[in-house]
Amino acid sequence: MRSDTESASTITVTGPKDPIAKGDHVTLTATGDQIGGDNTAPFTIPVADPASHVWTSSDPKVASVDRSTGALTAHRPGTVTVSVTSGGVTGSAQVVVQ
Repeated sequence: MRSDTESASTITVTGPKDPIAKGDHVTLTATGDQIGGDNTAPFTIPVADPASHVWTSSDPKVASVDRSTGALTAHRPGTVTVSVTSGGVTGSAQVVVQ
């Protein structure tokens, strides 16, 4: 039997839509679309098992992210891409810090 993360076909990362301020703390979330089988429609599940995914920030000096929880801390103005990889599939979102 395959685990949820092994069968994810896409990952969607959800974060703040509006810019955040220096010093703000926000938690990003990730959901994965799974292929349920030849005759089953895809369905969405949370990417929640810390052992099966890793969060990263494109510029930790602007905003850092906890590798297992997706908790983001804004450090200075700029834009970062925050990504999560699970089962060889990566999803990302941009976060703007003012």
